[in-house]
Amino acid sequence: MKLLKTLCVICCLLSFQNVHAQLMPSGTWMVGGSIGISSVKNGEADAVNSLEFAPSFGFFFLNGVAIGINAYFSGNDLIRTAGGGPFLRGYLFKGLFLEGEYGYLNTKIDGLDDNIITSYAQLALGYTHMLNESVGLEPKVYYSIGLGDSDGTTEFGLSIGIQAFLNRN
Repeated sequence: MKLLKTLCVICCLLSFQNVHAQLMPSGTWMVGGSIGISSVKNGEADAVNSLEFAPSFGFFFLNGVAIGINAYFSGNDLIRTAGGGPFLRGYLFKGLFLEGEYGYLNTKIDGLDDNIITSYAQLALGYTHMLNESVGLEPKVYYSIGLGDSDGTTEFGLSIGIQAFLNRN
């Protein structure tokens, strides 16, 4: 939790530069999602690769700074995960952004009777390439760490998303 708070403060401080006002002004809504691949490692166990889908919704409450919520769905032949949580995004320079997220996951592993509920903190670095005035293409790289019962679990992923930026004046 301390890591997430620190990341959120860094996002806010770095995003107060004036260059962000032209890119994402306050009052803009963000709706979209991404698809990607990730590799999850738990301690000494082998890494497990998964496909993922992550819809998102956010609001720019300051120029270049958005708060929102992400959902997360991933899986492979043995493991299926669903979850999500709030995020804070800050634009650093032009379309480059830093995003911090804290959330919960519900994981079902074939062969186990009970689902596993865990929490995580995630840091992502991405870029918004505007295709037109309202739609952006967003490649993103991220790193997550498990918290609580999933301490020691790490995830590295790459995704490509598309976002619609509404009410962008």
